[in-house]
Amino acid sequence: MSKCKLGRKLRVAEADGRLGNSLTGLQKQMVGLLYDETSLQTVLDLTRDWTKEERQMLRNKVTKMGLKTPFRDGLLKHVAEDILQLAKDGLQRRGFKETSFLNEVSEVVRTAETLLFP
Repeated sequence: MSKCKLGRKLRVAEADGRLGNSLTGLQKQMVGLLYDETSLQTVLDLTRDWTKEERQMLRNKVTKMGLKTPFRDGLLKHVAEDILQLAKDGLQRRGFKETSFLNEVSEVVRTAETLLFP
């Protein structure tokens, strides 16, 4: 799991070990989501109706099941796929050709496997 702190600079820490050298990928994912108004608004719309109970359930279960955590009518993996696409779209709109930084993150989302959750 990772945490993101937004201040004058974006800081991402505590990534699952499967990402290895891809902390940059997590940072770029956050940039694509938070620094692009369209992606940010879409993420806010996507998560707006999540209840307090659902958010707490995710906090509790994701540490045990990762992206394989059941959520609503599917898995958290499906939410991650949507969010990853929004991040890619946001990065593309920035025009700096940064989406390649998301390759390793994309693989984790695709497989839903990490060192903690093989």
